[in-house]
Parts: sequence; structure tokens; C-alpha cells
Amino acid sequence: MKKLALLLVIIGVMLFAGSAFARGDFHNHGRFDSMFAPDMPKEIRENATEIAKLYIDLEEALTSQPLNKEKAREVYGKIIKLQQELDIWEFERYLSEVDEFNRQPQPIEPPEIESPDENQPE
Repeated sequence: MKKLALLLVIIGVMLFAGSAFARGDFHNHGRFDSMFAPDMPKEIRENATEIAKLYIDLEEALTSQPLNKEKAREVYGKIIKLQQELDIWEFERYLSEVDEFNRQPQPIEPPEIESPDENQPE
């Protein structure tokens, strides 16, 4: 019984965060587009928006009486697929930023000159 209650609390928190994100309450107070990277392709941006909408659908499926397990599984599968596409884009973007940084000339630091230690015999 305790495990079920804990599971319901965790799912409730996830759903609340997802629905708040979809409504724009979670970040930037409704300025949903400002959360995206400026170089984000339109397809990836649409995926992120769709994920937020799907969280609302998932919440409805999980709170319906009786529980609609098939719809919940279907919606969750869509969320995972779209999230994976978003994660791959973010990772590729990160790799290109690291590659660009590594191609830049690095400043050359002068070697450190050790001062003679007064306590050591010469």
C-alpha cells in the first residue's frame, strides 16, 4: 500500500510539472518560445511543444476512472520518442560547440619560473 501511495505521489508530481510546463506556468510565465535555443530547428521546437501537450493527455489518462492504461502507455511512448529526438539534437549541438571550441587557437601561457628557495643549499 505504501509503494502504491509513493508511486501515485511521484506520478502526480511529474504530471503537475508537465501540465504547468505546457501551460507556460513553469517557466517564463507563458513566454514558451523564449525557452528554446535560438538555433533550434522548427521540427525540434514543435516536438518540445508536443511533449508538453502530451503530458496533459497523460495526466487525463492516469486520472480517468477507470484507469485507461492503454492510452497512458500510448501517450507515454510518444513522449519518450519525442524526448529522445530532442535529447539527440541537444547532444549533437553540444558536440558541435565542443568541436568549435577545440578548433580555436588556445592562448600560450608562459612557463612558470621557479624562484630559488632560500632554505635550500646551493
